[in-house]
Amino acid sequence: MKLVHKPFSQPGSRHAVRSAALIHLVLTAALGGSAHAAPPDNPACAKDACIDGRVVNVHADGGAPYAITEPSSGEYRFELRPGDRWSLDRGAPRERAELSFDEQPVRFDTLYRVSYEMLIEGTAPVTSDWLVVGQWHASEDPGDAASSPVLGLALKGRDLTVFTQSTTLQTHTKNPQAMQRARVRNVTRDRWIAISYDVRFNPRLGALDMRIDGRTVFSGAIPIGYADAVGPYFKFGIYRSPTQQTLAVRYRNLKIRETTR
Repeated sequence: MKLVHKPFSQPGSRHAVRSAALIHLVLTAALGGSAHAAPPDNPACAKDACIDGRVVNVHADGGAPYAITEPSSGEYRFELRPGDRWSLDRGAPRERAELSFDEQPVRFDTLYRVSYEMLIEGTAPVTSDWLVVGQWHASEDPGDAASSPVLGLALKGRDLTVFTQSTTLQTHTKNPQAMQRARVRNVTRDRWIAISYDVRFNPRLGALDMRIDGRTVFSGAIPIGYADAVGPYFKFGIYRSPTQQTLAVRYRNLKIRETTR
C-alpha cells in the first residue's frame, strides 16, 4: 500500500494563515454558504470556514464544482471523477476530493472520540489500487519522507479496511509499513454506516477502539503515529490512485472530541 502525499501546509505556518481567507471563500461557495455550521467555541470560526468548530481547508480540484457539496445541513458529499486533482498535488499519480483540518492538529497522548456516518454511493467494487475514505495525516517534521496516513479507512473492492502506521524514528526517510487492523467484508452500500472510534496517538504505545455499525472490529493498545513535534490532523472525503471510475461518498454528523471513556 502506497498512500503518499504532502500536507497542505504545516499547522500554524504563515502559508496556512495567508490562505485562510481564500479557502473560506472557496468552501463557502462549495457548500452553499453554510460552512459556519459549527459550535461557536472557536474564535477562528468568526472569519474562517469551520466544521464542528474546526477550521477546514479544501483539498480538491478547483475546477470541479461537483467535488464537494452539502445536500443538507451537516452532510457533505464528495464526488471524484477520473483526472480530478488538487492543484498542490502537482501532477502526482493521485486523485482527491477532501476536506482537511490541517490547521488544527490533535495532541499526542490524548484520547479522542471520532464519530460520523458515511454512505458509499453505488454498488460497483472499487477499482483503484488504493482508496482512502477518512484519514489522520501526520504533521510531518522537516526532513521526514512524505508518508501515508497514521490511521485510515480504505476501500478495497467491496470491502472496508482499517489500517495504521507508526515509527519511533525522529526523522524517517521512507514511508513506514501499513498494518491492517480490521476488514469488513462486503461493506454496506447506499445506506448510512455508523463509524465511531476512540484513538490515542503515540508512536510507541497508543490505542484504538474501532466500531462500525455498533460492532467492534478492532480494539487494542498499539503503536500509532510518527515521532513528530506536532500531532496528526483529520481529513475526510475520497483520496485514491488514478482510475477510470467515478465514485461518490457522503458524510454527516462529524464530531471529534476529547474523551476519558
